[in-house]
Formats: sequence, C-alpha cells, structure tokens
Amino acid sequence: MDTRELGLAVVTLGGGRRKPGDALDYSVGLTQVCALGQEVNQDVPLAMIHAQSEDAFAEAAAAVQQAIVISDSAPEKTPEIYRYIRASDL
Repeated sequence: MDTRELGLAVVTLGGGRRKPGDALDYSVGLTQVCALGQEVNQDVPLAMIHAQSEDAFAEAAAAVQQAIVISDSAPEKTPEIYRYIRASDL
C-alpha cells in the first residue's frame, strides 16, 4: 500500500494543498480505506471516494487502484513501533 500516493489522490480531489494558500475542499477525500493485510474481494471496496465530479472520481479511483496492491499472500508483519526516541538519544 503506497500511502503517499493515497495522500496525493486526496490532494488531486482538492482535499489538500498543492501550494501555500490553496483552499481546501473539506467535502472530498477518502474514507473506509482497506487496511494493510485485510482480505478484500469484489464486494469489499478498497476505499470510499468522495469527489465533486465524475472526472475527479475517475482520477482518484485510478490512483487508489495503483496505490493498493492485491496479492494472494499476506504481507510481512511489520512492528507497530519501530523504535523509541528519548532525550538521551538526541
């Protein structure tokens, strides 16, 4: 799952800024994004896309489909915490 590409899909919808000062559209974005390792099928959406137009939806849908890889095997487990950073570590 390429979370950066998912974020860029939201920017394309208008839910993020391309440059400082850009207005945000709070009515667009992605919800109910499938979780890493979640079992999906034709009846389970990868994400719910909230868009202002059919064209914007189509562009975001293509980005979501490219950002999420579906495989027959489960992904490797990754630790929830990679490391702790303490003041003494700095």
